[in-house]
Parts: sequence; structure tokens; C-alpha cells
Amino acid sequence: MYIISHSFERANGSKATEVYLWTGSNVSPSAAEDAQLFGRRVAKDNSAKLDIVQQGKESPAFFQALGGIVVTRRGSHSQPNPSQKFMLCGRKHVGHIAFDEVDFSLRSFCSGFPFLVFAGGKLNLWKGVGCTAEEVGCARLIAMDIGLSPDVAEVAEGKEPQSFIDLFPQPERGPKKIFASADHWARKASCERYRTRLFKISNDAKPAASLPPKVTEVAPYAQTDVEGVEGVFVLDAFFEIYIILTPSSRNFPAAFTTALLFAQDYGILAASMEDRPFVPVSTVVVEGAPRDMKACFRHWDDSKWSAMTGTAGLNAAMAAAGTGANGGDNMKRGKSLRVVGLDAAIAAAMARR
Repeated sequence: MYIISHSFERANGSKATEVYLWTGSNVSPSAAEDAQLFGRRVAKDNSAKLDIVQQGKESPAFFQALGGIVVTRRGSHSQPNPSQKFMLCGRKHVGHIAFDEVDFSLRSFCSGFPFLVFAGGKLNLWKGVGCTAEEVGCARLIAMDIGLSPDVAEVAEGKEPQSFIDLFPQPERGPKKIFASADHWARKASCERYRTRLFKISNDAKPAASLPPKVTEVAPYAQTDVEGVEGVFVLDAFFEIYIILTPSSRNFPAAFTTALLFAQDYGILAASMEDRPFVPVSTVVVEGAPRDMKACFRHWDDSKWSAMTGTAGLNAAMAAAGTGANGGDNMKRGKSLRVVGLDAAIAAAMARR
């Protein structure tokens, strides 16, 4: 946890102070509540109010207070030492740039973002083909701050030397290589309006309520927003749209139908208004999480997601999607992934009405 006091001068010349309490994802609720007492005291001493900020859901004002670029590491760390290994993924967040630590794995790379890889006392900057110039520029600035030396080796996607691949452990399955991302990530750098959005479709009251479901945007969003929450979610990943089902989705059939129709109309409208290269492909995520969907979240924990969905979540989601226990002919399968195409899901939902 961190308490940040930010004093600044407004445009009219008056002075002001903001006080933030930032809590990391591993902080217990009880510890966060205890810290609020001290945070309120600091805010009171500075004639300010305390703004509580959760990891991954930082506001634009919070980023601006810290200079526009924020680096989040896991655990408690000081400056790197030669024995450490870690990776940081850089991406835009609420108009600024965030660098977050991700799993030190070849599976963590995504073509849409730059990655700073620290191993053997050396720092490498891996540049995905879809990185923007701003993201790469900020990565170079951060590299000078966190590296043990000013030398940073830049590695372009697809041109990785074997010495770079050898830095990583052998994957549990498959060859030792960087796993290819979806082709559409290569277009990200040329899309000036690129952004991702999360919408929640839910009923105001009980599942049986007669009120129509409402659509609300969750911004900024994190994985915690879709964990253990009632309703159905629609993630606009710019090139793709995902309808995300939760274990409670079977209790909200109207919300599920609304989510399907919303995704269909939203995709067509967004493609025309935001000059997207094509109408996003829409998919219903029944179980698991597609790799490219996870890349749209700053922090993603597979273990938490698997525990939330599980068999009960799968059965509930299938019931909401109108598919059988075996998924029917329209179910696409991976080892732990079940998805349904939007057209098939709409047809099933309409047939149940």
C-alpha cells in the first residue's frame, strides 16, 4: 500500500493537494481498512479528501500526479539485482502509460505491446509489431530507470536471437518459442482510436424482475470486475468483441439476450464511427479465457478465473447460451476453453424465448 500526496497549482493560480491511498491486489481488505485511518489523517493535514485507488483501476488524475507513467511490480522490490528475472508489459491506460509485471514466460508476449525483460543482470526491450511509437518511447525511458546499466538490447518481434529465447523456462507443453498472437494485433499501431471497453449487462433487481436489463460501462476496468459478479459482460477488444458469461448468467436470461443483441449492434456501429479496419468478430466465452481476451486486461490471473468458472460455471453458462451439455455442433473447444459464435448464440437464445 502507498499513500501519495500531490500538491499542484491550478490554472487560476490557486494551490491544491490530492491524497491517494493505493492498494495492491494482494492487500487484504482488513489491512486496507486499517490504512485508511492513517490516510484520512494525512488528507486532513493537507486539507484534502482521501481518494482510495485499487491496483489496475487507477484514474487519469492518479497517473498525472505520478508523471504519466506508472510501473507496478509484484511483491516488495527495491532496485533489480543480477539474480532477478521479471517482465513488464507496457500499454496505454486512461490516456497515460502503465507498465505491469507479468509472468516470466514465453506465453506472456503479445504483439500489441512492448515488454521489458530483465534477466542475467541485463535488460531487453521486446517490441511487438503492433506497438505504438509512444509505448516504445516510454519503454525506453523506463528502461533507463530500472536497468543496472544504460545499455538496453532492443529485440523486434520475429527477429529474436536464440540467446533471448533461452532466457525463459521451457513451457509445460509445446516448443520453446514465442507463441504467435492473433494477426489483428499488427494493425493496432495504425489505429489512432484504438481502445478497449467493458460493459456490464444486468437487471436492477432480482432475476425475475420485469425491468429490462441495463447496459453500463465499467471504466477503468479490471479482472476483479468480472469475478463473482452477477450479470453478463461485453468486452470491446476493438478487433474482437467477447460476451463473457459468469456462473450466475443462467439466472439472467434476459441480460444474456440483451448482451448478444448489444454486441451485434455495437460492433457494426463502432466499426463505422471509429474507422475500424473491419467489424469486430463477436464470440461468447462459455468457459476459460481466450489468450487475446486476457491481453486486454492489465492484470490477469488464470487461477482466479478457473476457480470462479469451473464446472458449475460451465454448466450455468451453457444453459444461458442455450447449448447442451456437450456444447452442440457450434461449440469450439480448446483444452480448457469453450466459445460460441455470436450468430449461433443469438439463434439459440431466440429459440428459447
